[in-house]
Amino acid sequence: MSDEFSDLPFNWVNNGNEYIAETPYGRAIITEIEESSTRKFNFGTHSYRLRLEYVNDEVENVYQIFDSLSIAEGQAFLSFQIYDSKHREQSELKGLLATLDLCRQSLPPETKDENLKRIDRIELIVKKHFEQIP
Repeated sequence: MSDEFSDLPFNWVNNGNEYIAETPYGRAIITEIEESSTRKFNFGTHSYRLRLEYVNDEVENVYQIFDSLSIAEGQAFLSFQIYDSKHREQSELKGLLATLDLCRQSLPPETKDENLKRIDRIELIVKKHFEQIP
């Protein structure tokens, strides 16, 4: 493994010109690309491409070419953190909406319409809150 990798929590496996890391969010694949350099006195440079295969079968091909392994690894880490945050928020939203449904179901049939409208309003506020979270 190259010393160029940082202390991020990945366990990279070298497979030829690829580095592969399995995570709870999916697989990160960094592919080494050897390109001839246009710079004078340089015989070639190595660049890296990143592909993320998420556990929900989503695939993200990062079209940016990275100059170093550690930058590509940092992008993989950031992408997985965003993925985790987004899915954690979706899970929390589902839980809150399920709680509101339980509240509706537990109300007696003679509940006033204004109380039902309050629950609907709370639901709307919760949904809008989660739409504003990046």
